Amino acid sequence: MKSPWLAVALAGSLALAGCGGGSVVINAENAAEPVTNTVAAPKPKPAPVLMLGDYDLNQLTRAFGTEPFWTLDMGPGSFSYTDYSVEKPEPKPFYWADPVIAGDTATYTTKNVAGDVVVLTLTHKKCLEAGEEDQAVPLTAELKIGSKILHGCAGPKPADEPDAEMDNGVE
Repeated sequence: MKSPWLAVALAGSLALAGCGGGSVVINAENAAEPVTNTVAAPKPKPAPVLMLGDYDLNQLTRAFGTEPFWTLDMGPGSFSYTDYSVEKPEPKPFYWADPVIAGDTATYTTKNVAGDVVVLTLTHKKCLEAGEEDQAVPLTAELKIGSKILHGCAGPKPADEPDAEMDNGVE
């Protein structure tokens, strides 16, 4: 007849064998060996493609209007609004918001740093604020800041202007 103690001892040694229990000893022979990570880091997800008709909303874009003159420069993660009707125009950041796209309209709902609700609505419809027909841009724009409503156009930000003001976005 087999002893019950033998079964307990056998089970205990099998349990201990699965514990690993090994320690890494670093000595002069293996200290310079690099540690390799066998698990690959996850690849970053590409930015979603945000299209309004044939217009890529991920590119640097400028919305602008006259009477009063204003601009809103935007790029992925950044809004910078400038009101040129004041004595000392200064770019003001808005908090970033992803657009809600429905048909030919993209709506960004956010706030400025003062806490006013800001809604930018871009519509895929050619717009000519001022100038010649060949200067038309692909989008119309409506910008609401609190109770103030501004109308204008939007399109690619002019390539000849520096992007420094795009670095002041608030997240």
